Amino acid sequence: MLIAIVNWCHAQLNTCPQICGGAASQNQCDQNAFTYTCVCANGTVPDCTAFSQTLPFFICQESYSQCIDAHPDDAQGQQTCTENMQCGTRNATAEALAQTSAAEASSASSTSSSAASSTAASAGGSASGSASSSASATGASAEPSNAAVPISQHAATGVFAAVLMAAFKLLV
Repeated sequence: MLIAIVNWCHAQLNTCPQICGGAASQNQCDQNAFTYTCVCANGTVPDCTAFSQTLPFFICQESYSQCIDAHPDDAQGQQTCTENMQCGTRNATAEALAQTSAAEASSASSTSSSAASSTAASAGGSASGSASSSASATGASAEPSNAAVPISQHAATGVFAAVLMAAFKLLV
C-alpha cells in the first residue's frame, strides 16, 4: 500500500500543473498526512477533486473500494456506496492537450494571415518593415486571452512564423 500512496503523490504532483494550464506556483503532496497543495501560477486554487489522477481521486477510489468490501452480498449497501462516492472524472492531461491544440490552431491561422499581409506589403515595396510589424501584431493577437501557454511555445511559434515568412519571401 505504501508504494500506491507514493504513486498517488507522484500523480498529484504531475497533474497539478496540467490542471493549472501548465504552471503551478505551489505544488506539494504529503504522502504521510494525505494532504496536498496545488496553487496555479496566477494564484488560483483549482478544484482537484474534479480530476482523476489527483490525491482526492485516489482517496475517493480507495474509500469506494472499502465501502464495497464492507457490504458483501448487500446490493443496497453497495448501491449506497456508488451513490455516495462520486470520484473525479475530468482528465487534466486531455484538457491540457486540447488547450494546446486550440492555441496552436489559433496561431496557425494567425500565421497564414501574417503571410497574406506580408504578400500585400511586398507588392507595395516595403516587405521587410511590413513583415516584421505584421509578425509583431500577429504575435500579440494570436495569444489566447485566458489560456496559460508556456513561454517556450510562444518562442517556437515566433520562430516558426519567421521561418515561414522568410520561405515565403524566397518564393516570391
